[in-house]
Amino acid sequence: MSALRHPQLARRGGRTPRAGHFSAASAPALPGPTSTSGRSPPTRRRTRRSSAATRPRAGRTYVDRALKKLTSVRSSLVFWDTGARSQQLLESGEVSMAMVWSGRAYAAVKNGAHFAPQWNQFLPVSDSLAVPAGVKNPKASMALINYYLGAAQQAKLSELTSYSPINSDAEPKIDKLAAQYLTTAPGRQAQALKVDNAWWAKNQEQIIQKWSDWLAR
Repeated sequence: MSALRHPQLARRGGRTPRAGHFSAASAPALPGPTSTSGRSPPTRRRTRRSSAATRPRAGRTYVDRALKKLTSVRSSLVFWDTGARSQQLLESGEVSMAMVWSGRAYAAVKNGAHFAPQWNQFLPVSDSLAVPAGVKNPKASMALINYYLGAAQQAKLSELTSYSPINSDAEPKIDKLAAQYLTTAPGRQAQALKVDNAWWAKNQEQIIQKWSDWLAR
């Protein structure tokens, strides 16, 4: 994911989760199931920040608490494992609330789904571009990355997907709807959860196994 792609959605005209309390566990407050991911990237199942150096046990406790809460509302949850599936859930009206990539949410709403973004405590995720050692043409590979990161290309990407450009010189021409899904809108980053990458680097494998075990029950 090359930009921050995780707004939280609440159906227009329905109840909006209280500030600071939105999670998949809030589904019972709404008429119908909620949607979350059946995949296992770490940022979809953590609700608090913990330090790898000082609070590894507390971090795992938070995960246990989250899984316990998810278990209590599991019958109200719908899981998705592809971006296309998450978008389909929104467009079909099968769910009342969902946690999805912002670009998929934008595409669904553009197609007529009746949802609006909820950015309070959204989960930021980033991707990286790299050239593996030993490739046949490293210069061409780097040239491709440089092209992709160019202002014009980044602007076009935003216009097509609503994902924010990472090139500060990019000036995408977007409509009011797409603007609602930009993670770089003024003040939006202050609403994001803080991801402790050092903690996840140390604990990711164990937590993914715990999440996978929970899904398999």
